[in-house]
Amino acid sequence: MLLQFSQNPRLKSLLLATAGTVLAEASPYDTKWGIGLSENDPHAKRRKLWRGINLLGQVLTEVRDEMLANGDGGDDISVQ
Repeated sequence: MLLQFSQNPRLKSLLLATAGTVLAEASPYDTKWGIGLSENDPHAKRRKLWRGINLLGQVLTEVRDEMLANGDGGDDISVQ
């Protein structure tokens, strides 16, 4: 996934723009890769109330943090 986001300027910019946030896959049907709640569910904003383990959000957060730690801040990239 690191290569996918670091080599695609649009994806890179979108991911880096999330710095400082918790990433979550808001899917009410997926409790493995997502939080087990829909985006509109009031509990989706509170991590303690998530029904899922959110593996996708965790992986994307790790990719983003690794890119930032490696100095790949994307200052020269803009979302089109």
